[in-house]
Formats: sequence, C-alpha cells, structure tokens
Amino acid sequence: MKIMYCITRSNWGGAQVNIYSLIESQINQKNEVTLVVGEIGELTKRVKQLGNVKIIYLPVLKRSLEPTNDFKAVIRLRKLIRNNKPDILHLHSSKAGAVGRLATIGLSNKPIVIFTAHGWAFSEGVGSKIKISIYAHIEKFLARFTDKIICVSQFDYDLAVSKRVFNKKCQGIVIYNGVEKHEQETTILNHNEEVIITMTARFDTQKNQLLLIKALSKLNGLKYRVRLIGDGPYKAKCESEVQRLSLQNHVEFCGFRSDVDQLLKDSDIFALITNYEGLPISIIEAMSFSLPIIASDVGGVKEEVVNGRNGYLVSNQLNDIAKEIEHLILEPSVRKSMGKESLVIFNENFQLSKFLRGTNNLYSKLLVNKKN
Repeated sequence: MKIMYCITRSNWGGAQVNIYSLIESQINQKNEVTLVVGEIGELTKRVKQLGNVKIIYLPVLKRSLEPTNDFKAVIRLRKLIRNNKPDILHLHSSKAGAVGRLATIGLSNKPIVIFTAHGWAFSEGVGSKIKISIYAHIEKFLARFTDKIICVSQFDYDLAVSKRVFNKKCQGIVIYNGVEKHEQETTILNHNEEVIITMTARFDTQKNQLLLIKALSKLNGLKYRVRLIGDGPYKAKCESEVQRLSLQNHVEFCGFRSDVDQLLKDSDIFALITNYEGLPISIIEAMSFSLPIIASDVGGVKEEVVNGRNGYLVSNQLNDIAKEIEHLILEPSVRKSMGKESLVIFNENFQLSKFLRGTNNLYSKLLVNKKN
C-alpha cells in the first residue's frame, strides 16, 4: 500500500504527533510512505530518523491565506499525486486539507482521500461569526471531494453535523488521538514541598498562557512552580507579564524541549488554558503519567477531562482558574486520586494502539470498498 501524508507545518504539535505516529506504524507494516510538508522542522527531523520515508518539501504550502502560493500549491501537489500514485492521500491541517482535496479534482486515477480535522476552523473562538460561516461553507464544499473525514473528538463530529459538512458520499468518523502508555504512579507530596504545574503548548493565538499567568497573581503564600514548555510569537509578552506581576520565582519558561516525558513525570499537575481545541494530545500525554488536569472547557477537552473526576474544567475567568489551582495545590490526596482516574480514562480511550488500530481499519475498509 502506498500512502501520502500531507501537512502544512513541521513544528511539534498535536497534528504532527498524530501524523508521526501514523507514519511510524505504516513503515513497520512495510507500506510505502511519502510525507509532503510545507516546511522543515521538528516533524521532518523525526521522520528522517525513522528512515524509509520519502519527504517532499512544498514551500508554497503555507498556513496563511496567500492566493498565489495556494494556487501553486494545488498545481504542484496535483503533479506529485499523479507521479507518486498513492493509494491513500491522508491530509492533516485545514490548509493542507483544502489544497490536497482541490488537487485531486478530476484526476483519472484518484487516490482515496482522507482528511483529519484537528479542530475545525469554524469552531467557536477561532474567529468572527462571518469567518466561522465562511469556513463552514468551504468545508462543506470540500467534503464533496473527500472519502472520509476523521474527527479527533465527538465535539468536532457533532459540530460538523450541525454545519451539514458531511454528505452521502463523505461521512465522518471519530478516532481519538492516542499516545504510548507510561507506567507512572502518582505520589502524595508533603505540604512543605513545591508543587510543580506544567503546561505544554505553543505560545500562539490558540493557547492562553497569558491568562494562566494572570490567574497566578491571585495565589498568595503557596509553594508552587509553573513550567511553561514551548516557543512562539507570544512568549515575549508572557515573559513581560511575569516580570510585571513579580512572579519570577513561580514561573519558569522552558522553551521547546525534547524531554517532555521526563518533565511530565516530575510534575504534580498539568494545566492547559486555551481558547479553542479539537482534542489536545498534550492532555492525553499528561493523563498517561497519571496527572490531574486543569483545563479550559473548550472543544473536545471534556472528553478527556471529567470535571471533578480526573481534574477540573474551567471557564477562562481568572478567579475560576485560580480557585482550582489553589485547591489542587493544597490537597495532595485529591491530586493523587484524580491522577489515578486520569490513567484509567487514558487506558480506556487514548492509548496509541487503539488510535492506530482505528485508523488502519479505516484504511482497509476504504480500500476494499474502492475495489468493489
């Protein structure tokens, strides 16, 4: 089987973790894999290390809307599809999803086209009502040229249904993201020890580290340290806010790290304050280490975090965030019980093996249907 994966960015986020896991799985099954990507980055670095993957850089494939480059990307990707003749074209990210599907229109030997929506561009919080309406109509149009749409959360699936994205030819399916299982026992820390809170996220418009920092200013006399892992354009602003609020002794900017697993292992709480989400892999990774979660109640997060069971869902209000952080800092027994529940939920729904099995089954089913 020949599979071509296509994604815009090569940083290391949820979509990239998803596509890397798929590529590794397909290589292990001796399938022929091609990765088309718009830039060089952490993803391409890691995929190169796997070996046996054809990596094609397509610089005109950019995240931003650039009509000239977008048109060139469609033409060049169409040529790549013709030359490589993949059995399956699996598209990730909104821009690659649009470019890839347009590139297949009218092809005589069209591959099976799958699009994974890592959160819809028409989700609440992404943009204005006008933009949301436009994006919904675009996705509805593009679905005509798609064989299957994978939604990473039930929330995204239901949202697509409400916007009438699916049609008779192209139906959606929910396949949760997954990561490898880690054997990690939660420990009860002494009240006198510093509680470590970790947030792993790019400093960009989607995430809201700034709001988390402001909420910390409402915590007084507590022993804690927040580790912010990641880079991005909003990092400098967050650093300035830490200085302004005199939180230097409580907040650590870790930058991009390749040892996130170790940092999670050494944490007590995981936080993700964000404006919108599909199904964040960062929370799944934290759950695999038996961590209690404090997260914004957006998108599919409630499918990972059951409020009061393995963590707290918070509104993006300072007092709400500060209240739940303070509670978990002061209650080590609650942290322990919630951490255990995180691992239970992870084992039930979010193991890597379950994600890969679901995707492989979909590939097989679509191939059989095409032959028939």
